[in-house]
Amino acid sequence: SQISAYFESLLPSIRKALSDELADVRTAASKTFDYLYRAVGARAIDATLPPLIEQMGDSDPVRSDLALQAVRQMLLVRSHQILPVILPKMLEVPVTEFNAGILGSIVEASGDGINTYVSEIVSALIKTAFQLKATITEAERSPFVAALSRITNALDAVGLRTALADYFKLLVDNNPLLRSCVLSLVGDYAIHGLKSNGYLELLPDMITSSMRSFHDA
Repeated sequence: SQISAYFESLLPSIRKALSDELADVRTAASKTFDYLYRAVGARAIDATLPPLIEQMGDSDPVRSDLALQAVRQMLLVRSHQILPVILPKMLEVPVTEFNAGILGSIVEASGDGINTYVSEIVSALIKTAFQLKATITEAERSPFVAALSRITNALDAVGLRTALADYFKLLVDNNPLLRSCVLSLVGDYAIHGLKSNGYLELLPDMITSSMRSFHDA
């Protein structure tokens, strides 16, 4: 195709526009990226995504945030193709506080593409926050718990069922701090999920599973 013929010459402009300060420019660039993907396939991701992932870790918070916004725009159009590239590194245990901080933003932009990875995300964050070290302070746990809360409230009905099933299993864990955290996450959804699809269907399981957690092993 014509786009394929000009692939290399288009890349610098698309990369720059994806991380532009103006949201309209980023949106237009994501549409161009989508056209490029249709023309050349995975080459478009391989040539565009790695520099943005690197820029997300930039010490300059403005450059870091613009790269994150660029990735969000790409996820809006190609989440099923981009998530397998970006998530493995982000979910390496222990998850860094930085990666925990941007996972919520990524989930919010991923639509149903994230549903395949929900259990992996929950597991990685729970292990980092509760299970890797003998002692971890509340302040150290806080970023990971906040990420879990944001992610839970960003999921669609299918992803939410998976997350809640994982949480229900953790409600009988021997660690009372973990049970307390998971209860808070379930309760947070119970408060904010009133308008969500399937809320009433999930409510009995939320109540029953929560009641089981009121014990100390």
